[in-house]
Amino acid sequence: MNFVILDLEWDNTFFNKGKVVLNEIIEFGAVKTDEDFNIIDEFSVLVKPKLGKFISKRTSRLTHLTTEMIMAEGIPFCEALSKFKVFLGDAVLLTWSTSDILTLMDNNKYYYNTNELNYIKGYINAQTYCEKMLGCYDPAKQMGLSAAAEKLGIKTEDMELHRALDDSILTQQCVKKVYDRANIQDFVEDSSNPDFYRRLAFKPFYITNTHNPEIRNSDMSFSCPECESKAKKKSKWEVKNNHIRASFKCPQCNKMFYGIMQFKVTFDGVVIKKRTTEIPPPNPTNDEE
Repeated sequence: MNFVILDLEWDNTFFNKGKVVLNEIIEFGAVKTDEDFNIIDEFSVLVKPKLGKFISKRTSRLTHLTTEMIMAEGIPFCEALSKFKVFLGDAVLLTWSTSDILTLMDNNKYYYNTNELNYIKGYINAQTYCEKMLGCYDPAKQMGLSAAAEKLGIKTEDMELHRALDDSILTQQCVKKVYDRANIQDFVEDSSNPDFYRRLAFKPFYITNTHNPEIRNSDMSFSCPECESKAKKKSKWEVKNNHIRASFKCPQCNKMFYGIMQFKVTFDGVVIKKRTTEIPPPNPTNDEE
């Protein structure tokens, strides 16, 4: 089994005529590896934007790509994609997080009127794989590529980060550090499954209404962090930064605390996080003389 690790650079474009907002791809970078994740080939190409006339200053600062460079060296998207398809072949595709594959789907939708990438035979989210292999997977707090490299002791001083080829190489190095040939197949998603694109396109959101039918009464109860007795709610629920909280009091030890909940709706269901925190004492006031 071969693997191809893809990274894309893009520029956010608004095309007024068609009222289209698109992260328009301006660079493909990829590496192909053998079954032991050793690099056996590389792919890099700049893409001339069709909607955007100029590369934004923000994108130029981040990637060091300029409009002049892309217009002089770039090729049209359809040509770049055709070359990438040949490079990919029947290898399993990896990207760091789903941002790149979602952007590829959006560009595919613009050019070919479908977001389905029928040339992909299988897909792995390299970010999820690395996090799970490191034992730090948390769907609510994902690890960036640079943070993963630092955690794995990979030096990046000589790499041109935020350029597609070097980012794909860095992803390959991160995956290789934690790679286990025995379990990699468990992480390959079947792109022919009808849920594959629906899952990728699903945008998680937070429930902040306590009357939502997805929230059960048992989800809203809290035990005392000191004695573990069931506490009683003493204030109304309030919403702050996608969290829902109220004050609670333990009838056994009289401890007061905040009970804090977060309900995140994912494609697979609701992820519930609960915690307690101390209620800070009131600010002291000076008595008037």
